[in-house]
Amino acid sequence: WAGEDITKLTQIWCAKEALYKLHGRTQLIFAEQLKVNLPTNGTALGAIIENGITSSHALQWQKMEDLWCCVGY
Repeated sequence: WAGEDITKLTQIWCAKEALYKLHGRTQLIFAEQLKVNLPTNGTALGAIIENGITSSHALQWQKMEDLWCCVGY
């Protein structure tokens, strides 16, 4: 959903970092095991896929000046 839009790509990267930290363990492959849905109104659903099990998590973004912050819960 991001195409080549640098802002959207940055949002995806921030969201995947939030999911990675929420997971709390290493050895996740960002491209395969962390998924981010198209956000609406600053929130979206993300997923962590591990050993055939998918856990869904809410994601929320906030822009602070020229920085993006994303929280997963």
